[in-house]
Order: sequence, then structure tokens, then C-alpha cells
Amino acid sequence: MAISALGPKTDFPLWKHGGIWGDLLLFAVINAVVWNHLRLPGLWVVVVILIIADTAAIGMHKMWFAGQEGMTSGIWPTWPNNGCWGGMSPAGFMHVAFMTTQIAILLLFVLSPAPPSVVWTAAILLTAFWPISVLQPCWYITSKWIDAMAITNSAIMVVGTWGACWVKLARPEWIKFVVKLTRG
Repeated sequence: MAISALGPKTDFPLWKHGGIWGDLLLFAVINAVVWNHLRLPGLWVVVVILIIADTAAIGMHKMWFAGQEGMTSGIWPTWPNNGCWGGMSPAGFMHVAFMTTQIAILLLFVLSPAPPSVVWTAAILLTAFWPISVLQPCWYITSKWIDAMAITNSAIMVVGTWGACWVKLARPEWIKFVVKLTRG
């Protein structure tokens, strides 16, 4: 059964949502690990990063509506009827703002110099975060651990995490080149 404002199951309490626990516990630690290493590029780069982060945050939730009826009903209880912004709840706006901020911090971290131990720590924590935040909620809703959409989403995020880790550690000149471009 799916969570849906229109359907029978609407009892997906926050304390049973792995994504909330991942946000609360793992991202707090990830932020603590990376925060002192963040370097702000120019204002226009920050704006572009925020646009990318917001688009990613919305896209990650929109995909649930494509394959799981009402999976994000606490965020978009009436999305199928009112479109993206028209159907978003106050909790949805807060969650998308939180996710946008988190994704922006991660993107800024990719562009910021950091010691290898910090890069490894952040990558390991993010590797734990993706399955907890995606697979567990999917399991709660569908009673299936093996869900193609959830596994695909988690795999993309894990590969992206380790790809960024590799670039930061093995190809720091690429990061320096991008940072140089952004400083004009």
C-alpha cells in the first residue's frame, strides 16, 4: 500500500522514516566534518549551485510519484492534481529547503580543498546515508526491499558520491580548474 492523501494508508509517521533519521543524524555529522573546509566561490556560482541543488531536491522527490503512488504525500499531498508548487505542504517547503541547503553544502565541499581524511569520512557517511534514506522508506511503503526505482536512486547517489571523492583525491587539478573559472 502506498502513502497517499487520496488513498487508504496515510500513517507514515516521521519516527519510522529512515530519511528523517538520516537527515537528522548523518547529515549533522557530515556537516560537522565538512563545514570548516567550505570555501565560498563568487556569488553567481553560489546562485548556480543553489539552482542545481533545488532542482535536484525536487527531482529526487518527483521521481517517487512516477513509480510509487503518493510516496511523498507529506510533502506533496495533492501533486498529481495541483502540480509541483501548488500541491506542496508547509512541511514539503521546509524539507525541500533543507535538502537544497544540504545538496548545496555538498556541492560547495566538492569545490573546496580538504584533506583526504575529511573526503573519505564524508564519502563513507554519505554512502550510509543514501540507502537508509531511500531504501528504508520504500520498504515501509511497499513492503519490498528490492524496488528498482529505490535501488537505482541509491546506486546513482553512491556512484556520484564516490565519483566526487575520486575527483577530489585523484584529480584535484580538475577542481582547481573549475574554481579558477568561477573566480573569473
